[in-house]
Amino acid sequence: MGLLGVVSLIGWCLNVEALKSIVPGAAPMKPNMAAGFVLCATALALLSRRTIAQPIRRCATAIAAVVVLLGALTLGEHFFGWDLPIEQWLIGNASPDQRILHPGRLASVTALAFLLGGTALLAKSLFVRKQLRVPLVVGLSAALLLIGATPLAAFLLEILFGSQWNLMGMDLSGIVPTIGFMLLGSGLLALLQSEGHFTWSLDASITSGFALGFLFIVVAAAAGFNFTRHIVETSNRVTHRQEVLKETEEVLGGIASLASSERVYVIVGDEQVLKDRQTIKAALDEDVHQLRVLTHDNPNQQRRLDRLEALITQRLDWEERVITARRQAGSAAAATVIPTGPALELSDEILRVTKEMEAEEYSLLDADRKRADSAVSTAFALLPLGVFLSLAILSLSAFFLNAGVTEQVQAEKALRQSEERYRTLFESNPNPMWVYDLETFSFLAVNAAAVRHYGYSQDKFLKMTIKDIRPPEDIPSLIDDLGRTTDPLGSATCWRHRKKDGDLIDVEITSNELFWLGRRARVVLVNDITERKRAEERLHEQTDIINRAQDAIIIRDFKDQRITFWNSGAERLYGWKADEVIDRSIAELMYVDPKDREEPLRILTSTGEFRGELKEVTKDGQEVIVDGRATIVRNPDGTPRSVLSINTDITEQKKLETQLLRAQRLESIGTLASGVAHDLNNILTPILMCSQALRSDLGEEDRRSAVSLIEESAQRGARVVKQVLTFARGVEGERVLIKPSHLVEEMVDIARKTFPKSIEVSSRYPEDLWSIKGDPTQLHQVLLNLSVNARDAMAKGGSITIAAKNFNVDDQYASMTPSAKPGPHVVLRVSDTGSGMPRAAIDKIFDP
Repeated sequence: MGLLGVVSLIGWCLNVEALKSIVPGAAPMKPNMAAGFVLCATALALLSRRTIAQPIRRCATAIAAVVVLLGALTLGEHFFGWDLPIEQWLIGNASPDQRILHPGRLASVTALAFLLGGTALLAKSLFVRKQLRVPLVVGLSAALLLIGATPLAAFLLEILFGSQWNLMGMDLSGIVPTIGFMLLGSGLLALLQSEGHFTWSLDASITSGFALGFLFIVVAAAAGFNFTRHIVETSNRVTHRQEVLKETEEVLGGIASLASSERVYVIVGDEQVLKDRQTIKAALDEDVHQLRVLTHDNPNQQRRLDRLEALITQRLDWEERVITARRQAGSAAAATVIPTGPALELSDEILRVTKEMEAEEYSLLDADRKRADSAVSTAFALLPLGVFLSLAILSLSAFFLNAGVTEQVQAEKALRQSEERYRTLFESNPNPMWVYDLETFSFLAVNAAAVRHYGYSQDKFLKMTIKDIRPPEDIPSLIDDLGRTTDPLGSATCWRHRKKDGDLIDVEITSNELFWLGRRARVVLVNDITERKRAEERLHEQTDIINRAQDAIIIRDFKDQRITFWNSGAERLYGWKADEVIDRSIAELMYVDPKDREEPLRILTSTGEFRGELKEVTKDGQEVIVDGRATIVRNPDGTPRSVLSINTDITEQKKLETQLLRAQRLESIGTLASGVAHDLNNILTPILMCSQALRSDLGEEDRRSAVSLIEESAQRGARVVKQVLTFARGVEGERVLIKPSHLVEEMVDIARKTFPKSIEVSSRYPEDLWSIKGDPTQLHQVLLNLSVNARDAMAKGGSITIAAKNFNVDDQYASMTPSAKPGPHVVLRVSDTGSGMPRAAIDKIFDP
């Protein structure tokens, strides 16, 4: 291998072609390839010494690194478009007369082989673990041997059976590289063999399986290369057909140009028209010659070309006679020649022959394209086929390799794995574990977790029995349980254990019978459930407390609103038993109108909580009013999990409040009765006066005036009575959208009509006063109570002002005012000029 590289480098230095090529008829060996062979041979020779000193090893490592770098950089040039001057390092710039474009650039396959060989040499020279170094070097060396032998075998098949058997596409130029890489791979394997590192342990069947798999891979690769070559050849034929068609069109164009110049000359008689005629004839002759060259392997086209050349000659001769007649005797003489000549027949025949040629070329072109499409389809089909074949070979190889492992190796491996699993499980288990004798109940082994958890030392444990960690009162039950246990794999049982410090703990025990050093024993896994039992007890206690609560406590899923908890209070309030409502949607049980739950649900979703009155229905359809408090319960990551609702029945309370409100309104009507009576008296007085006047003899105009006054007074009285009736019938209603300005004006109108005239009533509010949502009856009652209190504080007269204004509640104000929430509000204010209110009456400020 080194000799091959040295000879080629000498040839490049002396510019001797025979030395460059080594093999006669082959292309010159690339100088970088020759240098790579020299470097590999040098590194292999240094590594083959009996004793390798540190400097020699370092030198071999450096040489191997250079080889790896050479292969890697060249692959980068091929696949990443790098333009590195590697090819100029040894020979400089390539001269124009050289046979190859890049004399020093390695082929991609060659670069890969140098990368693999350099890596093998680098691994052999470095201090790498033997378990990694030997398989790596052996595998790469075998790969180099196969990379060289496979294309060389295909080339030998070509020599013996023809070119169709050279499925790897190798020619004479590839002989030297393949031999060089075979020598490098063989040398590395021989070196490992001499060191006793390369041994073949696989039997004949497994080896045969690997060889068969390798053969399948080579066949698949060869088939892929063969179809790729067919694609290239078919593509070349398609290009050839297109060139023939192009030249045919050129011939027709030349004939048409000559005929055109002849006609124009006959018409105009200008010699300038004929100046390019000889050039066109020469181009036509060249096109016909090119057609003959392109179709030299097609006898049919050659015969047509013979006929076409004769026709072209006849046509050109006739055109020359016409031109001569025009030149010598004028256009009249030429006109007499044209009708008697064979021009039209010759043109038709030339066109027919060229069309036949084009038709055959198009037919051949179509066939070539179909073959190209078939070759492309087959080539692409081979890609996944090759992958699947490789996977199948790998699978079979793994199977055969696994089947060839001896039972002893498997048993040793299984034993080591079993021991390792036991050691890991027993020693590293966070839960206490021990093994005890089934006859003496003595501890045979305990792990570190048991020592930490129970407080006894390892030695102390091994001197105890399992009865020593049980409370005295539990030992009879333990003996009975051990006597009844016949299943080798015991189920989980709960017991009490006593620790060294005397604390009793609740444990859950799982055990398994086994043989320990020839003795029947059990391995025990202990799970301390003391905290879990205490948590369960606390949970039972809390559940009992919740069930004893008078309020309805309900928990439902946040996403689908299905009930997951329903306490006794909910059963009493709604009539549904817990087992009737669990996993059912709360919407289908407690709401008739979807609007009754949409707004609370929106508030709950946006703020995370809700508090307010809700209208719901019981199992028997009765409507109940509850004071609802709901909160979202979240997961540790903050996402909503469920909704906790606590509902208090306030149905009877709301009824009592309604009755109290009605009583207050009736009391307020009594308070206003004197004012109403005075107003009605003022209304009735004009009516009585006018009725008496109508009995007298009045004129028509006075009579109409009296009737109008009666009518106006009656309407005023009707309005007063309507206001009183509306106020008297008012009960608590729904919260609706209200304009506070209307409420203020209505209250001012009532006060002006019912309060003494010594009290001046006025209103004050902005034009852009916001609307509010509330119960108009309750708001009316509040304003009335405040106005009456103000009237009572001004026995000698004064002024009352009912005002309203917009007000934004900020966070600071909301934090200082109970029940206030940030946001837009409307402030209603009743002020007076009276004497004020004594401290004792403040508690009754809202009384009428």
